[in-house]
Amino acid sequence: MRVLLAERKMNVADLRTLLLSARLAKSGSDAAIEALRTLNPHVADLDSIPAGTALLVPEGPGFKVSATASTIGDVLDGFRELLAKSTDAATQNTKRGNDARGSERDAVAAAMRTAAVKRAIDADLESNVALHDPKFFPQLA
Repeated sequence: MRVLLAERKMNVADLRTLLLSARLAKSGSDAAIEALRTLNPHVADLDSIPAGTALLVPEGPGFKVSATASTIGDVLDGFRELLAKSTDAATQNTKRGNDARGSERDAVAAAMRTAAVKRAIDADLESNVALHDPKFFPQLA
């Protein structure tokens, strides 16, 4: 699908000249204009198109692409921008979460080094073994 923005008042003859291939037969030309009419119900009369009117133009044989702009290009650009912003936001959220967890790990490690926690761990043999195993608490090794 493509779009044509009428820069001046236009009629069917102008559309044929601007949008249709010169090699298109009369029957093909009539069918192309009918397809254009079907895609643009907001235009009451193709013989009197006001300047500034946007027309949807089908992509197909007989239509020139040079006079129109792609509708999908803008959509993809907008999607790409939205995706980039969302990815950046998710990355920043992940970094903040990792920083917060790092601070929490440091706080737990510091608390485990206090005398009261060491006495409690020493009193419990199973906790004592786990605490000194670097596999469980690499920060304390």
